Amino acid sequence: MGNRCPDRKMDECPKLSIARSLTIKMSAESTNKIPNFLSLKELALYFSISERATRRLVDSRRIAFYKIGGCLRFKREDVFNFLENNRIDQLTQ
Repeated sequence: MGNRCPDRKMDECPKLSIARSLTIKMSAESTNKIPNFLSLKELALYFSISERATRRLVDSRRIAFYKIGGCLRFKREDVFNFLENNRIDQLTQ
């Protein structure tokens, strides 16, 4: 598999510093800190899962994505929708 996407090189990716700082809670005031589009690496870091697990979400079409020049991008609103749609409510007694 070729290395067509520039963010696949961890040390050279300018957005990686943004992704490392994505320790965001889902609150109204913090949603503006997330870029409009996330790369695969940024999404994996945001979800605290591996890139492989993130690719499985893409391969199974469970999360909406854009493919631009061979690079996957995820829209902020789509990420929030994915999280809301996959929320499991607590049991009430």
